[in-house]
Amino acid sequence: MTDHLTDLEAAADAIMAAGEQQTAPPSAIERARTEGARMTSGLERGNGPTRYNPADFLDKPDRDGPRLLPATRGGSSSPSQYVTAPGLSALDHKVHDARRRPDDATLGETKAAAAAWSDFVAAADEARALVGDVPAAMRRAGDARAVALAEADGPVVLPSVADARAYAEALAGRALRRALDLRQAYDDVVEETAGERLEGLEKAVPQQAEEIVARVADLRSAVVALRAGVTTLTHAAGEARGLRPRSLPTAVRLDVLDQLEAEVERLAKIASDPAEPAIVPSLREREAIVRASHMAVGGITAAIVDLARIEKAEAYKHTAHTRGIPAHVLENAAAQAQF
Repeated sequence: MTDHLTDLEAAADAIMAAGEQQTAPPSAIERARTEGARMTSGLERGNGPTRYNPADFLDKPDRDGPRLLPATRGGSSSPSQYVTAPGLSALDHKVHDARRRPDDATLGETKAAAAAWSDFVAAADEARALVGDVPAAMRRAGDARAVALAEADGPVVLPSVADARAYAEALAGRALRRALDLRQAYDDVVEETAGERLEGLEKAVPQQAEEIVARVADLRSAVVALRAGVTTLTHAAGEARGLRPRSLPTAVRLDVLDQLEAEVERLAKIASDPAEPAIVPSLREREAIVRASHMAVGGITAAIVDLARIEKAEAYKHTAHTRGIPAHVLENAAAQAQF
């Protein structure tokens, strides 16, 4: 029995002696405290882990984009289940609405305004393309994750679909905000160049009216010449071939062109004086009152009497339709209106 205990004690002494000769590597916590080393996760090894940049999964990687390594929030890990984040969706909708502007915005548009609008449109197109690329970035990260997992023969760091989504959405959000800033810059340019645009329209519209009148006159001459030419052609062809000339279509009255010329001339006249004073009754209403008085017996109506009082109070500054009417006529008409 004594010999057996002696053998066990000897074996224990041998094991302890062998353990004392081995140098145990310091733990990660010990190295971080003594050497200033970085704490590592269980999947990382001393030779450094693989690092994945979410920008690599974008269609057009932006190396100057926001740094989101790793993602600070969660999200869908499947592109098939992707739903645009509320904030990003709201920005995208604002950019979509910002593409709308008045139909006459291009009339007399200044070069500065045109350039500002082009910058905004380009930025808006790029931003909305980045929004659409978010699911694609997630899909690429998922594919890379599957490949890395299939090829791994041990613990491995995998690409993060959440990182790819967060990075792509942050990049799209920044582009959308930049597009909205450019839209505001366009509005500022339009406001600053409003006077220049007005001057350009005042010069261009009368010239445009003259060109239209000239084209209308040319059109009238061309139609008349065409009719005469076709008439002559049919008679000549009929006589030469011994056939009856074809009947011509009913001629359209060309006085519609006269009406068109008259409208263009009126537009040109308005363009030369595009604004009118804000008076009551308006200039158009006053002209209607005068026309109605011409159809009344005696030419004096209650409306004319009221208009005469208004014009006199204005010292005939705006209109003078009743200036030539004798005062006693107006007084008699006003007195008769009371009975």
